[in-house]
Formats: sequence, structure tokens, C-alpha cells
Amino acid sequence: MTSKGSPPMQIAFHVGLHGTDDERIIRTLNANREALRRAHVELCPNDVNEPILNEALNALKGGVAPPDLEEVLHDALIEDEGTQRLLLSRPTLVGMARRVFDGDTLGSIMPGKMRMLAHTVPSAEVEFFLGLKNPAAHVSQLLARMNRVPPELRARIKPEMLRWAPTVRAMLAELGGRRLIIWCNEDMPLIFPEVVRRFAGLPAGEPLVDDNPLLETLLTKKGYEALAAKLAPLAAADIGRRRALTTAALMEDHDPEAVALTVENLGWDQTIIDRITAAYDADVAEIAALPGVEFISP
Repeated sequence: MTSKGSPPMQIAFHVGLHGTDDERIIRTLNANREALRRAHVELCPNDVNEPILNEALNALKGGVAPPDLEEVLHDALIEDEGTQRLLLSRPTLVGMARRVFDGDTLGSIMPGKMRMLAHTVPSAEVEFFLGLKNPAAHVSQLLARMNRVPPELRARIKPEMLRWAPTVRAMLAELGGRRLIIWCNEDMPLIFPEVVRRFAGLPAGEPLVDDNPLLETLLTKKGYEALAAKLAPLAAADIGRRRALTTAALMEDHDPEAVALTVENLGWDQTIIDRITAAYDADVAEIAALPGVEFISP
């Protein structure tokens, strides 16, 4: 995928989770295509990458792509000859939503799928991006999105299996030293600008438009307009000041319905929800300290 003597192509896979980002990262990047072009960064549309990668994965069956196939993928996925970093953002890169519940722990199919993706581009410098979410909310919201939830699937979901740390440890084992960048979806109102720039490989101070679309959905109209006016004169690199202003706005002018933790469909009482949440907090602390994980936190 690279010519002799040139640096390796960088490929960044944002693999989800299902029901967290809802293509906000894609929309922000699309709004900043000129900034990406100047930095030799390209976002591959999902209607382009999905059939191409699916065909390659089916052909390889877990094996490593030979140079000729990798070159074909390069030509199919990348439009601009000057591209040095390719971005792909799609939760189905690592399976359909219902596959999250396969196995003995949450998302157990993801590590193997990530290894298979990395094997499609073996000469590239590959990074994987993943936003975690409290399983108490994540699971019930996934079920709510399904047209029909088979009774056997609902019966298989037990609170004790809803752990992220074992899955992330398995990811690290499968990725063979490739970078794994993780954050908590609950923190995204504060860290979205950093996440989108890190995914794109842009400097923290790179000016971008619409670089925190979450805030408009979480704040009242009055609160959002007031915050936008305060943030407008700040430089992108003034992260501390931006976070402080955003935190104050979310405390004072948030939309209560937008920030509520919604858990339904599984009949869990508050004791079970609290237990799942405590386990999630413990998993996040462990994951953030794992060698091989770059953790983005407020």
C-alpha cells in the first residue's frame, strides 16, 4: 500500500459501539473536508468501504492479505493519490448489533474481527478507535433498536456478562501491538473535539467547524446559544477553558431528558443497574491503565 521509501499508510478504524456515535464523527469530518485534504487525510464513505471490505474479509477468511490484494484494496478505498491517512467509521466493521451478545462477555466477537480488519492492510500503520458505554444503558438501547428480539437472546443476557475489561484485554492480544484508542461515551460532550481530531490525526489546535455536535442535543436552546457565544473566541487548543465552560453549561442548562440514563426492556431493578454501573466504573479504571491503550478522558 506504500511505495518504496515512503512512510506507511495510516488507517484508522472507528469501530463503534453500536448506538453511541450515530455518525456524528462522520458528519463533523464531512463538514471539514478541506482541512482533511490539506492534511492528506481522507474519509472513506461507508457505502464504498462496506462492500469492498466485506468481500476482502470473506476471501481472506482471517488470513493476511497478500501484496496484490492489499494494493487492490488501496485503489478501491482511497480516492486521492496524496492521501496519507485513511479514516473508516462504522460499527458494523466488527459485526451486527445483535452479535454484541455472543459469547460469555460483552462484545466478545470484536477482538477477532479487529484482527481480521488489520490483516486486510498488513503494511499499513493501523489504529482502532472505540467508545465504551455503560452496559446498563447500552444493552437495553440496542434491544430497543431491534425490530424483534428473540426470547432466547433476551434470556442469554445476564448482568455478570456485561463487562468491557475482558473484551479490551482480548483486543490487545489480537492486535499485536497496533494502537487502540478508547474513551467513554458518557464523556463525549467534553471530549468530542479531541476524539475527532485524534481520529483524523490532526493537531489539537486545528480549527474545525461543528466540532461538538453533541452539545446542541444536550443543552436547552438558550443554554446552547450562550455556550456557543463563549466558545467562539477560544482557540481549539484551549482545551481546559473549553471543558470548564462546557461543564458549567451542562450543569446549569442541560435538557433533563437528553442526559437521563435510560434502561428498559430487561426488567432490571435499581440494585442490578447500580451493580452493572459499578462494574463498568471498575472496568474503565482497569482499561485506562492497560499498556497498549491510549485512553482519552476529560
